[in-house]
Amino acid sequence: MDKAEVSVIIPVYNSEKYINICMSSLLSQTVIDKIEIILIDDGSTDKSSDILDGYINCPNVFVYHTEHKGVSHARNLGLQMAKGRYIAFIDSDDYVEKDHFEILLKEFSGQLICGGFMAEYKDKTIPHICNKKTELYGKDIIKEFLIEDMLSPVVADKLFLKDKIGCLRFDESLSMAEDRYFLFEYVKGINHIKILPLGKYHYVMNDESVCRNSFDERKICSLTVCKGITEGVRSSYPFLLPYARCSEIDMKCRVCGEMYYFGVTQKYNDIFQKLKQDIRHFSISEKIGYSSQKHTLALITAKISLKLYMFLKNEMKLQYKLL
Repeated sequence: MDKAEVSVIIPVYNSEKYINICMSSLLSQTVIDKIEIILIDDGSTDKSSDILDGYINCPNVFVYHTEHKGVSHARNLGLQMAKGRYIAFIDSDDYVEKDHFEILLKEFSGQLICGGFMAEYKDKTIPHICNKKTELYGKDIIKEFLIEDMLSPVVADKLFLKDKIGCLRFDESLSMAEDRYFLFEYVKGINHIKILPLGKYHYVMNDESVCRNSFDERKICSLTVCKGITEGVRSSYPFLLPYARCSEIDMKCRVCGEMYYFGVTQKYNDIFQKLKQDIRHFSISEKIGYSSQKHTLALITAKISLKLYMFLKNEMKLQYKLL
């Protein structure tokens, strides 16, 4: 396909249980003639590779196999191969409704469009979408990125302009939160985005994943990412620094809470104690002034009790915002 409008990049690693559902949703798109699907097999050790090869004869599907180097490397390979004017990223265990790309293409203006997503748990679906169509310009984009009120810091529910991505690539040294950093670098270079109350992207909360059943050491990398973003804001947008500090403390709460929840506080004692100290000393008045109500309440709860914080986050599933 030489004239694809949208290049959909899908990194695949051991997704034999989910990839067919993902692919079925993409091949059913109402604008499938405008889409190329780039599947990057990141060295899978299950049947994923064979399943992907079964799609090779589809005219708008391209399959590439590589050794296991991580999601960032796979996405970067996809960017290198993409021919479309627009770029979309989908996780291999997620799926989209049939008019997802039709609506994003129809509504696209500016340099980024975001549709939000539905978080699919085993027992419920929780929407993570804004309540009305919103357009943001200039520095307000960075502010919203930091607040996370309407814009989620992931790449999956969005449509990017390939020309604006340019030479930007995912940092392959990051083992987690690499999409947050990629999105930050992207929005720094644009001046207009549109956010839709769409929710056509379904983000499957896989209960079998390692990071949902034990503490994933890669989550410590998230702290590095947020610190890097804070320094980037300090350098380029110093007037937004309080928002960046509030965003960084949110991540510290999450990592500290999960260390407690999974019983690894002794293993990571120095990091855990430093996180607890940072949480304890962070000003609630600063949080109220530069953060969303949800994240302000999360900080207050983390200050009081990590057990309560994790109950609200995991059992009550309040990590996603109901608008």
